[in-house]
Amino acid sequence: MDEDEFKKRLRKEFNCTSKEREKVVREAKKLEGSGLYELFSEEDDPFTIDAAISSMKAAPGHLKVTGKWNYWMGLLGTGDAGFDDFKS
Repeated sequence: MDEDEFKKRLRKEFNCTSKEREKVVREAKKLEGSGLYELFSEEDDPFTIDAAISSMKAAPGHLKVTGKWNYWMGLLGTGDAGFDDFKS
C-alpha cells in the first residue's frame, strides 16, 4: 500500500486532519501486514486503498474519518474475526 497515496485520498474524500490520516494509515498498514483481510475477504482479495475508501464512504456521515475506519473494521469483524485489533 502506498501510504502517501492513501493519505491524499483520505484528505480528498473525507477532508480530515493529518493526525486522523496518520491514525488510519497506521492501522491500515497493520491490517495489510497481518494477512487477515485477505483471509476473510470473499475472494481472497488483497487490501486496497480503493476498497478502504469505498467501504469507509458507507459509514454514517456524521463520523470522522477514524470513526469511519472503525465502523468498517466493526463490519469486517462481525463473526469475531479479530478486526478490532485494527481500530484506530
